[in-house]
Amino acid sequence: MIDKLRYSGFYGTPLDTALKARGVDTLVLCGLTTECCVDCTARDAFHLDYHVFIAADACAAYESNLHEGALASLELNCAILTSTDEIVAAWNTGD
Repeated sequence: MIDKLRYSGFYGTPLDTALKARGVDTLVLCGLTTECCVDCTARDAFHLDYHVFIAADACAAYESNLHEGALASLELNCAILTSTDEIVAAWNTGD
């Protein structure tokens, strides 16, 4: 577990170091809120050269238009949108 004090899971935390020490290069993100914490973490991960996937159906915002807008922007710029079903299927087949 890594505690964070800002919106991004990377800002001021040892997350990047911990992931790279384990050879992780791909992240699947989910959580609250899509337009804030998920967005900030996804962009930081992209800038740190991670492959970023977002489980769109496992994220939420207080307003649906903010959620949809954030997902559209993230997909356009720095992440691949997917669903929890697609993630589970990929993990179960080893893809």
